[in-house]
Amino acid sequence: MKLLYSTTSPYVRKVRMFILYAGLQNDIEESLVNPFESSDLKDTNPLGKIPVLIDGDLTLYESGLICEYLDERYVAKGNSSLFLKNTPDYFPVQMLHVKANGIIDAAVATLLENRRVDAEQSRSMLDKWYGIIRRSIETLDASNLMPAEHANIGTLSLAAALGYLDFRFDEYGWRNWNKDLEVWFADFDQFSWFTDTKPFI
Repeated sequence: MKLLYSTTSPYVRKVRMFILYAGLQNDIEESLVNPFESSDLKDTNPLGKIPVLIDGDLTLYESGLICEYLDERYVAKGNSSLFLKNTPDYFPVQMLHVKANGIIDAAVATLLENRRVDAEQSRSMLDKWYGIIRRSIETLDASNLMPAEHANIGTLSLAAALGYLDFRFDEYGWRNWNKDLEVWFADFDQFSWFTDTKPFI
């Protein structure tokens, strides 16, 4: 398998954390691409987005779908699903996954809007995305989250989202919005699958 990735994308980081946590790194070759310039990426994914996973004739584009595909490999090796499939916790974990993706989507949209040079930035949209991020974090109940050592697709996605806020939006000071979540997130720095995937420019 081959993974097209960048060093800054939170969507990529979710997939790379999943790979390392699941011990699948020896099955996957990583190929660094610039999503804004790579013709290979556009030829592979008409959406022009990363990550992209290529496995023979199969090409997958979206981070959640890629993780679900990799989860099947993980389960086939005798492990329990990181999506918690066929368990009572499946839907709560998927809702955490959805909320984390929403935080990431709003943060990435904010970054792109802030980089606009061809027109005036939309204050209303920036305020909307900030509100999404803040409300999502404020309403997370850290007491219901599995600890870092027992990760699942929801907690991996949330770790990617919070890590992206640290990387791009440190000025938000999200830890002040949810102190219990700050404590929960601090434990992730103990694990190489988290520290080795931190974004950088």
